[in-house]
Amino acid sequence: LATPNRYLTPPLQDAQRTAISAIFERLRVSVVRGARIGFAMLEHDVARLSETVTHASRLADVHALFVVAKTDDGCVSVVARSKVGFVDVRQVVSALGGGGHAAAAACTVRGVTAAEVLRRLEGALPAAITATQVGQVMSSPVHTVTTKTPMLEVRDALAAWRVTGLAVTKKGKLAGVLSLRDLKRAAKRMQLDREAGHFMSAPAVTTTETTSLEEAVRLMEKRNIGRLVVLRQARIVGMVTRRDALKLLYEPAKVRTAGE
Repeated sequence: LATPNRYLTPPLQDAQRTAISAIFERLRVSVVRGARIGFAMLEHDVARLSETVTHASRLADVHALFVVAKTDDGCVSVVARSKVGFVDVRQVVSALGGGGHAAAAACTVRGVTAAEVLRRLEGALPAAITATQVGQVMSSPVHTVTTKTPMLEVRDALAAWRVTGLAVTKKGKLAGVLSLRDLKRAAKRMQLDREAGHFMSAPAVTTTETTSLEEAVRLMEKRNIGRLVVLRQARIVGMVTRRDALKLLYEPAKVRTAGE
């Protein structure tokens, strides 16, 4: 669809460009259940508001964008766009009698102030956001070494696999975690000949596939670590890092579902 849209979408009018600038000047971003939601209120009517909001949403660093605009006849228009599957803007706008679909929705409200419309939208948001789970963003499969692996081999493995962390096993079970920081520590001490078990962080902090990403981030912050090993009934199935979380929160169009 990108190819026909490139030629079929009419160019923005000057008024629309001005409106997009106004949207970004007034843009307020809130994090709701791990999703970045943008809100903007315009004081005047905008021609082709739907197209304007579509363009603004592509530029904004948000998962979903809600624009509220006062119309010339005293009504309030709402146009919403979502760039991800876990934010259903139709469900939010339906609280005000609007419609559309999960990625694009709109409504016009009479007899209600723009501030009240924003308040109602914010109130309806949590129920329309599916909490992102660790299993949706974790890196998998996880590369592993054993506690007996020399750090020289760990160095080569990190470079070959292009990852910054490895799970360490002992007799087939999770024993700890090694990161690039641990490798640098071993190199600084000139101890790359020593075994991985000497430098690994243990015990490994773990989570599950069904844990919400919000909970995983809170755990990493609490323990001051950069990654969690994901287990399924004691079996290693993935690894989630702060980078995974940042990709979700700040690069919504590029959320990963697999490895680095």
